[in-house]
Order: sequence, then C-alpha cells, then structure tokens
Amino acid sequence: MISPGQKAFARLTAANPLPPNTQADPAAEEWRAELLGRIAAEDAPSTHTRRRARRRTRLVFVAIAALALLALPSYGIARDVIDWVRGEPAPQSVVDEFGTYTPQLGYQPDSGGAVLVAVDAGHVRLYSTKNDKGSYCLLLRAPGRPSGDGGTCIQSTWAAEPLIAGTLGTTGGDTESSTHFIGGRSDHPDARSIRFTDPDGQTISRPIGFDGFFVASVRVPRSACGAGDWRPTFVVLDANGDEVAKAAITLLFSYPAQRACSFVPPHPPSLGAPRAP
Repeated sequence: MISPGQKAFARLTAANPLPPNTQADPAAEEWRAELLGRIAAEDAPSTHTRRRARRRTRLVFVAIAALALLALPSYGIARDVIDWVRGEPAPQSVVDEFGTYTPQLGYQPDSGGAVLVAVDAGHVRLYSTKNDKGSYCLLLRAPGRPSGDGGTCIQSTWAAEPLIAGTLGTTGGDTESSTHFIGGRSDHPDARSIRFTDPDGQTISRPIGFDGFFVASVRVPRSACGAGDWRPTFVVLDANGDEVAKAAITLLFSYPAQRACSFVPPHPPSLGAPRAP
C-alpha cells in the first residue's frame, strides 16, 4: 500500500524541471532526506518540543507535496496571521477547484470566499482564500498549466512572516527551459512592487497586488536543475521606487549528484538559508 508520503513525493517529482531523458526516483533517499533535513534544521527542537517539531515537519512535508500539484479577502478571521483585504471575487471555476483540495493534506480551504489577489501579464492570475488552520490557500491560473489540483495551502507560521516567496506551479516548456510561476507576499504597508533575479541573473520586476501579494512568470533553464540552489534576493519597493524591505529566499533546492531539484511553495527566508560553519 502506498503511503501518503510516497504519494506526496511522486507529485513533487512530477513538477521537477529535470533535463531531458533524466529520471528521478520520487522516493530517492539521497535527496529526499537532504531536503527534509534542511527543513527540519531550520528550528531544531528542544527536549520539551520534540512532539510539536515532528508535527511541524509533517506539515512542511505536506506543503512540499502540494507544490507538485501546483491580495487577500476581508474575512475578519485569522487576523493574528494577516490583515485580510477584499479583492475581486473569484470565478465559479476557481471556487469549484478550491473545493477539490484534498483534506488529507491537512487543510480545508473556504472555497466560497476566494478572491483575485495578483495578476501577471494579464493572463496569469493568483487567487486566495482562508483555510481552517488560520492561514490561506493559493490557486494559480495560467495559460498552458493544467487546472484541477485544488491549490496550495500555506503554513500559518510561514504566512505570518514579513516576506515569503516560492513556486506555485510550472508548465512543461521545451527541451531548453520551462516556465515557473513564482508567488508570495510582503506585509510592508508601503509595498508597491517587488524585484528579484532569475537563474541567469536577469532582473524581474512585478507590481504588488492586493494585500502585498505578487506573482511572476519566470523562464527557468533546465540546466539550472542540479547546478546549485537558486536563492535570489527579493527587494520590496515603495511607490517612489525606494527599498523598504528585502530578503534572500531559496526558490530551487538542487541535488547535483542526482541531477535533480525541487521547488517549495511560498516560504520564509530561513528555509534553505546557508548555515554558519
């Protein structure tokens, strides 16, 4: 019988931009253990918090699985995490898709409360709604990207961070590259745009949407997979173009020995940060 963890990694591997004719074992211990180790090391548990840490690791594991499938409304709920701001109501197709989110992944989105929170190039649209864990879930609609995955739900501890970013989905692309949809949120009250660099070092700038949310379509060369972590610095700008916040956030976790890589939903800078020697 296949365990939930094996299913999760199978879905994650499907989103990896592996070079042509390169296969990765969705349950390969070498890189699976490394990624989970990075996440678990973010906040080493004390002897009094081991049970809570194990529970947290399972939630992180679920968040990574949701990626492979792959601002805010005024609900008056979960204000300890975020101040909700109303956006344009989502179309019925988005409401229905949020309703298909798998409960076994640990969250229950409020599908009827979904709203549009960010747009890129007019055709890439990011929707959000609250969930039963006090955070929110995101759903991406973009040309060439299949729908029906139910969205991606964000841990409440990650959602409460000042700046988060991560991958919300991909398209197949060609033999040279694929398109990745990078989304996230800044909680700075003066945030109007965000800037970061792609794997080739080219600058990408996008406007901030409702309540600090943003989304960007980024071309990712297949050669980037296994070539080292992609950890750009996200710079938040105000209406005058002045920097008001910034943070380096890992968008690609690379495993050179396996010629494999993985992507994680919007998360804080601490995940994947270099460790002091």
